Amino acid sequence: MLINNAGANPLSSSLLDITEAEIQQNMETNFFGPVLLARAFAPILAAAPNPVLVDVHSVASWYAFGGVYSASKAALWSATNSFRLELAPQGVHVAGVHMGYVDTAMAAHAGGPKMTPADLVQAVYTAVEAGAYAVITDATQRVADSLMASRTLSREVRDAISYMANSARCRETVVESIDIDDKTGILVASVRPTGSMRNRCGICRRRCPKYDQGKGRRRWRAPDAGAIRIELEADAPRVACRVHRVTVAAVPWARHQAGRPIFSTRRPPGWPRKRPRPPSRS
Repeated sequence: MLINNAGANPLSSSLLDITEAEIQQNMETNFFGPVLLARAFAPILAAAPNPVLVDVHSVASWYAFGGVYSASKAALWSATNSFRLELAPQGVHVAGVHMGYVDTAMAAHAGGPKMTPADLVQAVYTAVEAGAYAVITDATQRVADSLMASRTLSREVRDAISYMANSARCRETVVESIDIDDKTGILVASVRPTGSMRNRCGICRRRCPKYDQGKGRRRWRAPDAGAIRIELEADAPRVACRVHRVTVAAVPWARHQAGRPIFSTRRPPGWPRKRPRPPSRS
């Protein structure tokens, strides 16, 4: 296991106030250092049993509150996602750690609750053992909630959420809230159908009287935002259709008995286009 944990934050993190040399120095520590280490150890990891690469980011990689520190951590987050794709064929598991304040000398100036280093280490090992790509701590959850409220999440995540809500086949969907599962790192969007789509048969889409709550809430897999897995969560009540009898109510984001949402043919932002097939040789 290779853990890239080195980090530095200048006293003044503003990109406008610090010198060019200070910007380069911070990028050397927070970005180039982990990237060069990952490149150097890639052959060793590929040859090892159950290899793991862990890059320690920060909630600062999601939004720009920390000037050069946020910029360097965002760059490292992007590099981690690239390493995950490039090292996957060699069986290397690549995970990124997004945490708030940790009780170390670097965060001595910060107020509020801080996570102990031991708890963070335990969270990292637990997430890696579970096969998670992102380590999200309790402190990160609180920060993420405030970010959602202020709409300052990364453009990648906001674009994916906006796509889900505004897709041609999901315009009858209301996004009520968005949370991050701190155990799995999954971004969960709590949704519901609009009034015109409620209590309709999942097969014929006729309006029907509600029968019961069914099996409660369930989830549907949605398009990922980079390395962040996104799922839709909603109630799954049953209705009494006069043609199809008791069946699960229809939802605008999925077909009946499908395990994933349906979307328009328009690709979400950042998704690569399909490569054209080469002409067949006669």
